Amino acid sequence: MHGAQRVVVFCLMVAVLPAALLMLCLYLRHRAFADVRYPVAESDILEMINSASSVFCEEHILKMDTPFNAYQAKGKPEMSKTVKKHVRLHKSMSLPDDTLEYWGFFLPSSSTVLLTVCSRYDGSRILVVKGEKNLRDCGLMQPTHQTGAVHHAEGQGNIVVQHDDVLKQPHTTDRTTTQSEDAAVEAPAFKLDGGIAHGGNARNYTEKLNETSVSSFESTLLTCYDGQILLSESFDPSRQCNSTKFLESGSHLRTVHDVVSDGYYYYIFYSDNDYVLNDIHAIFDIHKPTYQFGNYTRGCINETECRFPVKFWSDEIVVVEVPTRDGIENEHEDITILTSVCIPRSAVYSIFPILILLCILVCAFI
Repeated sequence: MHGAQRVVVFCLMVAVLPAALLMLCLYLRHRAFADVRYPVAESDILEMINSASSVFCEEHILKMDTPFNAYQAKGKPEMSKTVKKHVRLHKSMSLPDDTLEYWGFFLPSSSTVLLTVCSRYDGSRILVVKGEKNLRDCGLMQPTHQTGAVHHAEGQGNIVVQHDDVLKQPHTTDRTTTQSEDAAVEAPAFKLDGGIAHGGNARNYTEKLNETSVSSFESTLLTCYDGQILLSESFDPSRQCNSTKFLESGSHLRTVHDVVSDGYYYYIFYSDNDYVLNDIHAIFDIHKPTYQFGNYTRGCINETECRFPVKFWSDEIVVVEVPTRDGIENEHEDITILTSVCIPRSAVYSIFPILILLCILVCAFI
């Protein structure tokens, strides 16, 4: 090579190509495989994809402020057909008039939810709906004047209601027709189980709505979830209903929900009492199919930091399970940050400086 051609090749080999290799190395280390922070909620099960490369990472570290379980296995875990996980939640709410608070769960098919609930004063109601991943609110703080006809969801199985009086007969809500596929909801690709959602407007209550808002609030609520309602029920008050301990003895309103299709289900509590702040206490007993981790190669239980070696070019994945923490009432406290750290594979990253030196050495023979 002579003249300009030789100068161009020399510049490429000494400046451009080494700079490109260096930038690629830095990008992979500090951007592509940098530390990743995942907001997780209680009862979440996550598949840690795209967080550690089997080529560029030699170790995968997971850290969280609260204890969690993690498993390293080959292939995605399978849902058990026989083993079910039992989650028990004690929840207490104080609801002003025309406000609501909800608890939402992702429930696979064949799950069962047993709910025991009581109210201190009159006017408490419960609404069970099947909704999207993020429950819509339909502007429920704004009074409306729509009619409140209840249209139940179809094809969503049974919810049996049992009252505390042996004189009242349990009744069953049974729907047999199929639901439109438009209502199907998919969880994020990395999340195997959707955990627990919590929200409402009871804490944002600042002033009493006008007198006509009592019926309009409920009308808006029923209209908002028209066609998605599985249960709409009131329950009798009891002055002894001052904590969830009251629910552990005696007979109370109890619902049994047999889930027939995967989805997000929301238990919405609201109060229609003009005069008092209504206390509602509930115990959820959730029995849901769980994933089998029997084929995992490594695991850590109830730890705040887990380390997993990553074999070169392997297809192993890491699954994280966040245990259920009972008694949390502030939704902001339900979220915990899980940090995923990729420890660089030195042997692979050493290729980049070697290539840079080779580029420079080749120039000696041009």
